[in-house]
Amino acid sequence: MEEHKQRYLHYFLQRTKISFDEFVQIIKFREAELRGSYAEKVELSSDKFVEMILLDAAFIIELLLRYHFRQLQKKDDHIFHKPYLIEDIWYDMWLLENQLLFFILEDLFALAAIKIPDQHENPTIITVTYEYFKGLEAVQGNRQKFPPYTEARVEHFLDFLRICHLPSSRNQEKQEGQQYHKGKTAPSVTDLHQAGVHFSLSKSNDLFAIEFKNRTLYIPKLKLQLETESLFRNLVAFEQRHYSENYINDYVFLIHHLVNTTKDVELLVQNGIIENCVK
Repeated sequence: MEEHKQRYLHYFLQRTKISFDEFVQIIKFREAELRGSYAEKVELSSDKFVEMILLDAAFIIELLLRYHFRQLQKKDDHIFHKPYLIEDIWYDMWLLENQLLFFILEDLFALAAIKIPDQHENPTIITVTYEYFKGLEAVQGNRQKFPPYTEARVEHFLDFLRICHLPSSRNQEKQEGQQYHKGKTAPSVTDLHQAGVHFSLSKSNDLFAIEFKNRTLYIPKLKLQLETESLFRNLVAFEQRHYSENYINDYVFLIHHLVNTTKDVELLVQNGIIENCVK
């Protein structure tokens, strides 16, 4: 992977008129903040630490650009010609212990002022990040729900993904107005089915738009992929540590109790609610 990072750093520097040393100075200015984001002390000299951050940040930016603008991919691009490498990188980008603070990506991206041929507007780091995760189906819906949240500072990629998964303003208000009782459990899909409850696919892309109406439980589509558990496990851990709101935790709690057995899964698959992509 080190070889891939060095190659992407080289291409990143070629895309901009900014020198290597200028990028280094930007990172040095934010070095204390970056070091403070690690759970344990980083035993590297200032120069080595800054070089590590630049290498990682340039690699990520170049990756996002190449994913969004396919014309930037090279014939000798070993990452995009090997799907398993993309998947490995994708997983690593949302692991809680692997997070690189988003502000340094924003700073370097803004300084680079990268222009893409045949594009009327310069891309933003928010745009290419969203399109990357959306293309890999780590986020649902369209970007119309995302801009309001960009007014708050994005901490890192995992925080970005949490923001993308937050309920709409309407569903946030409904959820905040409800009382939750610890220790309570929800009946399973099979139990509800046997009690006469019907299940129907919600038309909403909002995961939290779960509604019970006229003996029917409407649930938005849940696509089960190999990485689904890993993504939500990291989102839950991050939310528990850093937020007082429990949107992701509450959603996972509900789904966990609704879907206990293969019979539960089968019922939701039959009703088009679960799309099982795990082969």
